[in-house]
Amino acid sequence: MFLEFLVKRKTYFNLSLFKEMDSFLVSVSRWMLATLLVFGAMQQSESISFQLQPDNPTRVVLGDKRVSLKWEFTPDSGETINLVFFKRQKPGDVVLSQIASRSDSGSFDMEQDFNDRSNYEAKLNSELVILDVNKHQDYIYTLSIISKHSGSGVRTKDDQVRVEVKVPPELTVVPERKPQVVVGQNFTLRCNASGDPRPNITWTKDGIPENQFNVSGGLLHLVRVERKDLGSYRCTASNGYGSNATSVSIVSMQCNNDVCEVKKVGLTIVSEEWKQAYSNKASVEFKTMESSVLAAIWGPYTNNLEKNNCTL
Repeated sequence: MFLEFLVKRKTYFNLSLFKEMDSFLVSVSRWMLATLLVFGAMQQSESISFQLQPDNPTRVVLGDKRVSLKWEFTPDSGETINLVFFKRQKPGDVVLSQIASRSDSGSFDMEQDFNDRSNYEAKLNSELVILDVNKHQDYIYTLSIISKHSGSGVRTKDDQVRVEVKVPPELTVVPERKPQVVVGQNFTLRCNASGDPRPNITWTKDGIPENQFNVSGGLLHLVRVERKDLGSYRCTASNGYGSNATSVSIVSMQCNNDVCEVKKVGLTIVSEEWKQAYSNKASVEFKTMESSVLAAIWGPYTNNLEKNNCTL
């Protein structure tokens, strides 16, 4: 009995010892694995070198048909590229959506959510093309490379670029098209625009800059209107992205017999040019031409009220 007890006790002791050793070995293995992962992470920045990266941030314009994000890179000596991914995430969000992936020798496969290729194209070697830019495509895009190195195993390399969508100016308030003003009274032309960044509003009159006028933002004030104030005024909104938005207002005088005298003006046309857009009175080309003609008349006439003939 005593001998049997000793045998059982010894067996129990050995089993406990083995369990403790197993637990110790597992802990050591985890520690070694963690150390290797940390070491691998420290090494990953040297594993792949980039020769070409997109501008960060990359600023694009709403409505652009194709915007290219292109990378060129070279693996380290003894390194093989296994997989390449394109991913995206909203700024401040930790969730990444995978757009496309490829192996080292294959072409890109689009993920199911992007398989219709209406928003993106993924091209060799490592180019992501954004199609038909809309205001919701303000993302952080990630190129993720998984490679295998003969000396240190699997490595990862990420490169990110922020894409900012800019909105061209659009006029939300346009100045009155053909206002008639009364000499001696005040009159205000109004113009405003939306866009991102916020557009800057400028005014010109027959090519004369706005520092010659009474301007406050989108408002142009005509104070105690005189004959010299007549002419074409152009409101232009610009923010550096896309095309400027512009509108022309042609200010004329409301004539009464007591105030002004109606005269006929003779025109001599020295050159002419025709564009199909002139057939459309709503086109920018027609409005520009119209304001140029009137400016050519009013410019010399307001400086010399006795002049009856103008040359265009």
